[in-house]
Amino acid sequence: MLYSNYRVSRDLVLDNAARDVKNLTQLTINQIDNVFENIENIPEDFALRLENPDVQRVDEKKTLMSLIERIKLLYGSSVAYEPFFNGTDTVYHAPYLYRQGDSIIFKNLARDTYKYHLQDWYTIPKKLNRPVWSEPYFDEGGGERLMVTYSVPFYKAENGKRVFNGVVTADLSLRHLQKLISSIQFYESGYAMLITEKGVVVTHPRIDYRTEESVTNIIQIVEDEKLLAVFDRMMKGETDFLPLEDVVINNEIVRDWISFAPIPSTGWSVAILFDERDIYAGLHSLMLKLAILGIGGLLALALIIIQGARKVTKPLKLLAKATKEIGAGNLESEVPEINTNDEVAEMGLSIKSMQQDLISYIENLKKTTAEKEQIESEIKIASQIQMSMLPQEIPSPHSINNYGIQGYLHPAKEVGGDFYDFMITGNKLYFAIGDVSGKGVPAALFMAKAITLFRAKAEKNLKVNKIAFEMNNDLSKYNENAMFVTFFIGELDYKHGTIEYCNAGHNPPYIHKGSSERLETMEMAHGLPLGLMPDKDYGMGKISLTDASGLFMFTDGITEAENSKKELFGDDRLKELLLRYPGENSEQLIKILLEEIHSFVGDAEQSDDITLLLLKDLKGK
Repeated sequence: MLYSNYRVSRDLVLDNAARDVKNLTQLTINQIDNVFENIENIPEDFALRLENPDVQRVDEKKTLMSLIERIKLLYGSSVAYEPFFNGTDTVYHAPYLYRQGDSIIFKNLARDTYKYHLQDWYTIPKKLNRPVWSEPYFDEGGGERLMVTYSVPFYKAENGKRVFNGVVTADLSLRHLQKLISSIQFYESGYAMLITEKGVVVTHPRIDYRTEESVTNIIQIVEDEKLLAVFDRMMKGETDFLPLEDVVINNEIVRDWISFAPIPSTGWSVAILFDERDIYAGLHSLMLKLAILGIGGLLALALIIIQGARKVTKPLKLLAKATKEIGAGNLESEVPEINTNDEVAEMGLSIKSMQQDLISYIENLKKTTAEKEQIESEIKIASQIQMSMLPQEIPSPHSINNYGIQGYLHPAKEVGGDFYDFMITGNKLYFAIGDVSGKGVPAALFMAKAITLFRAKAEKNLKVNKIAFEMNNDLSKYNENAMFVTFFIGELDYKHGTIEYCNAGHNPPYIHKGSSERLETMEMAHGLPLGLMPDKDYGMGKISLTDASGLFMFTDGITEAENSKKELFGDDRLKELLLRYPGENSEQLIKILLEEIHSFVGDAEQSDDITLLLLKDLKGK
């Protein structure tokens, strides 16, 4: 809170200082501008009188004397005529009056040693045809002082034209400006300065123009590049308030702030600088006092808390010891009695209740664990029974005219709904693959029913569509849970190399054609999955294996195998894999396929049963 208050207060103090120094800067500019305007009125009025043809010839010396006596800001004034003024033989004429102590001194500037017509205060307004404030200069031979001069040109009429006839000047001593600027005080270290457009320092605390006889340029007293850049902006007439960060003055790094703005009448610039430490001094003192009070309060509060904590922690330690005993397994450990009317007593009662709950929970856990182990054992036995129902590879492929068949099943749970089956009756090989809706024990029971029915129908040497028809009717009976099975049945006449088949809503198998160089999909479906609706007729298809090397049957657990990115293995990957290994035997192809699926799925959990059945032409193997 102290730090937050300090940050907010610091910003407020800085904002107030910025507002105050900007106002002070503008006030100083207004004061200086007022001085310049008062001075400017003097030569401007005099020049108008000199140009007015209706006014009798003016006594310059008398008029200048009156102006200087009346206007205290005015240091000196002159009327400097153009050589050969008024067509007379007088080459130069420039009466000049100025202050010296309490006296007013007259001097004629028309001297060979001075040559007023070559001075800047004469030549610049003559050239620009407008009034001009001069840069500060030491008027050697004239007023003998550092000053600035406001020169106003005046003209005479000749042949209908205005012809330059001279200038009227008004001098302002730099001592007066320095006295005005030095009176400005902003905090303890703050000071003001005034520079011209060319960087001449009019006033600065380090410069005493009472003893100087030449003006100083800002470049002569400033060495830091950052500070010079700020003064360059001042000479360009810009306005700003900014920090002078890491600026070196007198071989010392300071953190000052500066506010500067131009004077409209002259284009000069006023700046006020002050040390950052001054504006934060009172704040730092206040924060120190608050910190001391805060620390004292915290110490007092800490003593109160310690005394109160001792009353609470003693029974807590006893409860903690009892809890540790209970946590170590000693559920009969005694919980101490807490004779208070607070939360600690409630905690003691809660620990006692927890102790009784733990005893009950452990008893229930032992019972539940035993029951779970029994269920898992029964499910494991069910899984073994289910797997034992599936046939293995035909032991002697050559006994059925070089055709071999092999299946593989890996359930997603202990038991599942996928199955495959094959059996030989006479000169025919019946084979089937199916996928029961759902997973787990219900699917496994429905699968057992389906495989039992298939074997019973195949024993009768029925056509495959007839097998599907009768199985569908049998499975539809007493099927309150609306379970069903997708089913593919094939009948291989291994003497003639033909297959009659019926697809009841199952994934279409793939068949290798043209010495395994092509892979075709047996797209035709002959009816709905078995168990949905009774008395539905099923169609039948027929293919020849004379130009084929094998038949690949599978469930959607392969194509819909999912990895951690929710991507599916898909039909395209399966087709590409079968075409890549067309000549592999069934056992090797199954191994390759499982490795590819495992690599694709990675650490993701198996989402469905994986089942496949391969019928291969073993000629040449």
